[in-house]
Amino acid sequence: MYRRRNRRSEERRKAIAKFLFKAFLGGAVFALTAYYAYETGVRVTQVEEGSLGARLSDTLQTVHEQERRVDDIRTRLDEVSRERDELRALYDQIHPSEEMQAVTLALRERLAQGVKPDRLLFAIRAAANPKSCATLPSRRVIVRTPNQGAEGAGNTVRLGDVVSLTLEGEGGNGGKENWFDPDRPVTLRLSGAGIRPRDISATLPIEDAVTVRGDDEVHFIVRPSPQHRGFVDIVVERCRL
Repeated sequence: MYRRRNRRSEERRKAIAKFLFKAFLGGAVFALTAYYAYETGVRVTQVEEGSLGARLSDTLQTVHEQERRVDDIRTRLDEVSRERDELRALYDQIHPSEEMQAVTLALRERLAQGVKPDRLLFAIRAAANPKSCATLPSRRVIVRTPNQGAEGAGNTVRLGDVVSLTLEGEGGNGGKENWFDPDRPVTLRLSGAGIRPRDISATLPIEDAVTVRGDDEVHFIVRPSPQHRGFVDIVVERCRL
């Protein structure tokens, strides 16, 4: 009976030892597995952190490049704005005023009418603001047309007793009438003592001036007469330069 008891005790010790060995072996396997999983996670994390760091670095570099491009664009826009302002200021300096445009147009018209450039240049250099002007009596004169023939006498008028002005035009109603067509160009012939004869062909009203006796100017405006068909009214003034 004693042996049987010892045998049972021995079997229990072996069972306990076997259980402890299995437990230790299981714990070791679990520990190794956990350690391997931890190392793998650390490595994966390090790789991901490295990849994210590289992406972040590339993104920051791209942002810096875009910022430099924006700065370059802003600098160029500032340069373009300054150039625009300079061009606008230059344009304002060279752009002719309305008065200068009117003078240029008048010069072109005189050149087209055959007036010599040196004559215009002389007139411009000799021009001066009048010191005093006197209004002379207005005149009314008929405009001769091809249909009037000998009846056209009396189409010459004296302005300031020094300038002779003769007018010719085209017949109204397509050239069929004796009276002139005020919407068509007329020809003014200027002459007089000490005056170089010249013609002016233009549509009414016509404004011009003639220098007489060196320091006087006869200024006149020719308009269609509103009350008398076939006639023109002439406003005249004489100015001392």
